[in-house]
Amino acid sequence: MKHEESIAKFDRNLNDFVHCIQSLDDGLFSSKLKNWSPRDIIAHLIGWNELLVKGCTLIQNGVLPFYDIDPGDDYSKVNAEITERISSTDENELLAELAASAEKLKEYIETVSSEDYSRDFGVRLNEEVMTVENTFNGLTDDYDYHRKQIEEWRKSR
Repeated sequence: MKHEESIAKFDRNLNDFVHCIQSLDDGLFSSKLKNWSPRDIIAHLIGWNELLVKGCTLIQNGVLPFYDIDPGDDYSKVNAEITERISSTDENELLAELAASAEKLKEYIETVSSEDYSRDFGVRLNEEVMTVENTFNGLTDDYDYHRKQIEEWRKSR
């Protein structure tokens, strides 16, 4: 997938996620789905937008990103740090921060050359080749995953 296609998909998933959050009934924003509330999920996505700029830069330098070294089960250590650091409970403030961090990530992705976007820099995680492309696409898919998770939870309430 080319830069433009990846960024367009990221934008669609981001917009769908934001629309999902904005359509929540009052009181659900801070209610727990399982372990996380929609507030926590937004904080998680803000944090990963920020981490990917640093992480993809490391990948381009042939270095495994710091968040992959000791992440805990399903990145539990990384996610706990993010949700603690991003502590706001104000929906509008968090959505603005999500938009700003997403914009910075897209700006970074746009600076990566087409060659480097999918290039193998020799970085591996559990035998998987880590590239800027598959790292960015993984986060893009995470937006869609969390939107669906919230929508299913909302329907079941």
